[in-house]
Amino acid sequence: MNTQFIIKPDAYKRKDELIEFIRNKGYSILSVQDFEMTSHIFESIYKGLVPEPIIIGVYEYLSEDYCVRLKSDISISNLIELSGTNVDPLLCSEGTIRREFGAGRGLSKSGIEVIRNAIHRPKSIEQNEKQIKVLEEFL
Repeated sequence: MNTQFIIKPDAYKRKDELIEFIRNKGYSILSVQDFEMTSHIFESIYKGLVPEPIIIGVYEYLSEDYCVRLKSDISISNLIELSGTNVDPLLCSEGTIRREFGAGRGLSKSGIEVIRNAIHRPKSIEQNEKQIKVLEEFL
């Protein structure tokens, strides 16, 4: 099964390094696609995942630069472990994607505090399948 995940804007400029980081852990990257986070993609992926008080700030953060859609042979459970189990990079273990590539807490354009954690990854097979369909439809 292929797992799809998104490199967020805070890690976009280091995407090649991040891809190499994943490969060095023994996983293949099957496809790489840069894209801009649109409101349609954001709503389809994040609605229900992000609390209402900060949803505008999260959208502003994710649309401030390019994102990268990656597909890999990594399992969802291994991706969760590799990315870090906490949303806050400072609370993730050293050697995880969020800890090594995330920018931490910051403010969106409108001043809403957001956590810049480098990666959005599915938490289940169902979420993975939904997100694959969403990005295939909009990209």
